[in-house]
Amino acid sequence: TAKSNLDKANSDLAEANKAKETAKTRLADAQTAIEAAQKAVEDAQAKINQGALGFYRSMADSDPVGAEFAETILTNASATDKLSDNLKTKIGAQGDATSLDNVKKALDFLVHGNELMTSDDNNPGLTDWQITNTLMAAAQAHTNAETDAAGHLRLTNPDANAAIFGDVPANTAENSEWGYLDPYKAWYTEEKAVWDYKQQYYKENGSYPTNEQIADALNIGIDWVQTGHYQTIIS
Repeated sequence: TAKSNLDKANSDLAEANKAKETAKTRLADAQTAIEAAQKAVEDAQAKINQGALGFYRSMADSDPVGAEFAETILTNASATDKLSDNLKTKIGAQGDATSLDNVKKALDFLVHGNELMTSDDNNPGLTDWQITNTLMAAAQAHTNAETDAAGHLRLTNPDANAAIFGDVPANTAENSEWGYLDPYKAWYTEEKAVWDYKQQYYKENGSYPTNEQIADALNIGIDWVQTGHYQTIIS
């Protein structure tokens, strides 16, 4: 009986040791998987933290020149001493134009702008805007620099504009629309009303109305009698 019990115990011990080794192997495999998953999380978070810059870098193979220009623009805009700290680009930071949240909002604005432009009754047949990585980066740098500065950056601070773009061929101007959740309300809808009124007035009278007449007719302030943004959108 004792011999039988010993054999059984030895068998159980062998099985236990085998299970232990299997468990150790599984534990090691699990630890390796955890470490790999953790690295993937860290790598993904690092890309998220880079915001738009991470996206441009990921485009290096398919658009090497545009991706390089985009990175140059954002790097310059984040480091130039021609801009105060509050006007610099904080790449990937919350609230910055390069954050992924704001990139997604920008894409929605582009879609909305395309819808307005391509359905404009004054200019049938317009096609969608063509967006490049370089232009998108330029827009982001301008947006950050305009959040706390009135006027057009390229006119009010040409040194800063040159410091951001350097030799990058990005001949851009920016428009900011403060106080509007939908900037196209001002840029498009309100200015189109001015444009349409002027054209209709000309048809009926053979001359264009004065700004005062337009302001009175549309019940708007004299400073809002303008059509430059609307004309840019439908250009």
